[in-house]
Amino acid sequence: MVREPTELRDKLLNLIPPVLNDADNELLMCQVTKDEVKEAVFAMASYKARGPDGFPPAFFQVFWEIVKYDLIKATRDFIRTGNLLNKLNNTFIVLVPKVLDPKLITNFRPISLCNTVYKIFS
Repeated sequence: MVREPTELRDKLLNLIPPVLNDADNELLMCQVTKDEVKEAVFAMASYKARGPDGFPPAFFQVFWEIVKYDLIKATRDFIRTGNLLNKLNNTFIVLVPKVLDPKLITNFRPISLCNTVYKIFS
């Protein structure tokens, strides 16, 4: 007897114990709160490692009262849909020297400079 792939998949998935219980899953599925977005913004170092958009976290911190509605809506939309604007996902990868006179690639440490909004979402 040939089994349908979905039937076999379902049987196999039933053998794997769930990692999250229903209560934990419910918490993860809740809408992000205004306070959570604000906490993410204000937890960031104000002028550290700005990304391709050029906006450091300080911009969002200083102008919080102006940008908060759009930023909260954008964060909720991203979490709900999983869709991310390509421009928000732009990242600079920079090699920072680990030694005074680097000669080898191993003498560098790569860092990723992401857009601030991307960091807030994550």
